[in-house]
Amino acid sequence: MNIHIESESFFIKFNETHYECVPMEKNGRIIYQIKFPGSTIYLTQAKGLNGKQFWTAVPQDSKLSHIVAIMGKQIENKKS
Repeated sequence: MNIHIESESFFIKFNETHYECVPMEKNGRIIYQIKFPGSTIYLTQAKGLNGKQFWTAVPQDSKLSHIVAIMGKQIENKKS
């Protein structure tokens, strides 16, 4: 498995708690690793059939869609 750390980590906020977010590159895609107590999720952007970009968890989990949307928006704000 060839993973490259893309840039410096940063913190995003969810439910009044700050979580470290580590951007990394895997197979030409930027994936963001976010560690929660006892678990880790990975977020990336995908393109829908309509061509619009959206945030998703890897692997996808519809139960996380609300959390992923909130955290994805924060990642976008940190990148700009």
